[in-house]
Amino acid sequence: MNRKFTSLAGGLAVAALVVGGSVAASAAGSTQTEKVGYFEVQSETNPTPAGWFSEEDDGIEAISFNRDAVIFAADSKAVGINKIVDTPYTPGIDMAIEADPTAAYSVVLRSDEVTYLRITATDGTLDSWIGTGYFTDEGRADYVKTQSLDEWAAEDFLGGGVKIHQIGARHHSGEGEGKVRSLTFDGTTYDFGLVQDVTPYSQAEYDDALKTVPAGYVTQSELKAANDKIADLEAKLAETEKALAKAERATDKASDRALKAQARAPYRITGSAKAGNKLRVKGKSYKGVNVKYQWYVGGKKAGKKATLKLKKAHANKRVRVVVKKSYRDSANKKVTVKQTIHLTSKARVSR
Repeated sequence: MNRKFTSLAGGLAVAALVVGGSVAASAAGSTQTEKVGYFEVQSETNPTPAGWFSEEDDGIEAISFNRDAVIFAADSKAVGINKIVDTPYTPGIDMAIEADPTAAYSVVLRSDEVTYLRITATDGTLDSWIGTGYFTDEGRADYVKTQSLDEWAAEDFLGGGVKIHQIGARHHSGEGEGKVRSLTFDGTTYDFGLVQDVTPYSQAEYDDALKTVPAGYVTQSELKAANDKIADLEAKLAETEKALAKAERATDKASDRALKAQARAPYRITGSAKAGNKLRVKGKSYKGVNVKYQWYVGGKKAGKKATLKLKKAHANKRVRVVVKKSYRDSANKKVTVKQTIHLTSKARVSR
């Protein structure tokens, strides 16, 4: 029975066709043929990878079908279609492609150590395959290598349990339009192309199909619920961060005001202005405020301590001290406050 299928990708409605149950054995009985006239899109709007699908980072709008092929239009990035097979790799698996030179056979390998390794055949002979990197649980490893499929499967970094996870075809930008008429894999030839006499799916059939999802994938409703929850948590986090930033700004302002007031607290000189006596500059000390002193007697520098012992040579001269206070504000900017304290307005050192 022929059916029509419509799926969505990035806001585009992609109309395609599917043939239900059209599997025919070849004359020799060794190869069966499946007619492929549609694909599904693995994206946020349709994550179901039933049948053939295009990965989310591909240019899905560049893929279409005609009567006898799947067509890849020239696009700004690679485009492709894929089918999940999860078949253990063994040398000599039956593989072939019937395509224009600009489209190539592509497979994804998985293993005990590697979660995703895409390699693409360099031509229709499938003798050489090129890869540019692979993914593990720790991230991506980048490189470029071209070798046979058997050599890829024997790579040490794959470890054990090598599988062909996906089969498909790829087409790269700058190469014009590409076509794939058929792919063969492990005893099945997938024949691409539209069919006539189509019967539309009903909405109920479409909804029912989306309820069945292979292991490892999620339904649209589950994905939407998860995305909605993430969006809600992100909104709450943004509000919390905004409130925290506001509180931090208020704390910084209060701290700056306190340091400014502490640095401006007055100092005074104590002691008798008589030769042989000690004068002392006094004031309250605060954490974070650094204090330095410079005494002057008769306009000349006389000491840098908090105390100054007066000498006979200081007789009849005026005394003052410059107190320099410094601190770092909330922006780590250095702030300096200077205070000059005179012994008195008229006092001089006496003998």
